[in-house]
Amino acid sequence: MRTTIKIGDKIKYRIYGGIAKVSTVDSIQICMPGEKYGTEVNVCNIVKHPHGTVALRDMHWCWFEDILEIYSKKKPNENSGNNGLHHSP
Repeated sequence: MRTTIKIGDKIKYRIYGGIAKVSTVDSIQICMPGEKYGTEVNVCNIVKHPHGTVALRDMHWCWFEDILEIYSKKKPNENSGNNGLHHSP
């Protein structure tokens, strides 16, 4: 799993009750253990800094420890210029 998270990345995270959801990261805060608020950053290695929270576009938030997977901002074929479609000459 990737360990560096950036604003705009999509993540899979665990909500209360263990259900997994996917959303986009709107903000990241590195916190002291047990605290919800701390220093806001644009990028964070969640292994090097294990205490923190992310605010998500779906109006939820989660602790770093609840992040199950980090996806890149870019999706496959996003920069292909043809949206993955092949045109015949």
